[in-house]
Amino acid sequence: EGYYRSISSGDCNDNDATVHPNTNEWCDGNNNDCDNAVDEEGAIDCTLFYRDDDADGYGKGDDFKCLCDATAPYSATKVGDCDDNKSTVHPNAVESCDGLDNNCTGGVDEQDALECTLYFRDDDNDGFGKDDDSRCLCAADGPYSVTLDGDCYDENPQVHPLQTGWFGVDRG
Repeated sequence: EGYYRSISSGDCNDNDATVHPNTNEWCDGNNNDCDNAVDEEGAIDCTLFYRDDDADGYGKGDDFKCLCDATAPYSATKVGDCDDNKSTVHPNAVESCDGLDNNCTGGVDEQDALECTLYFRDDDNDGFGKDDDSRCLCAADGPYSVTLDGDCYDENPQVHPLQTGWFGVDRG
C-alpha cells in the first residue's frame, strides 16, 4: 500500500513526476527525458548558436545549433560574418586600409576607412587638387589622385601653387 507501479520502465527519477522517458528535454540542467544526457541539442528553450571559428562574436547564418549553452565552435548569437577565419572581419568591425572587407558590406577599403589618406581632386593633372574637393581614400581613385591641394584654377595645368606668373589665365 502506498506504492504504485508503472507498466513502463526507464524512469530515471521516481521522486520527480516531470522526469520520465516520454517527456521533452528542457534547458534546466536536468536529464528530463531519461536518456543519460543533460540539456542536449534541441532542448526546449535552447538558443541558436552560430559557428564562430574566429571567436569574434559573429557566425555565418548557415551553420548553427540550438543549444542550452554556447559550446565552441558554436558560440555566436549574431550572424553576418563574411570571413570566419579572421577575427578582425565582422559586421561591426571598422573598415581599414588593408585589402579586406572588414565590415562585411561587400566593399574593400571604402572611403573614410581607418588609416585612409586625404586625396584631392585634380582635374588638370598638374599634381595639385582643389581645396574644397577631397576624399579620404586608401589609394588614389580617378580624379582624386593627389595629396597636395591649393589649385585655385583646376582647369589649367599651368596654374598651381608652384607656378610663377600667369600662363594662359584671363585675369580680367
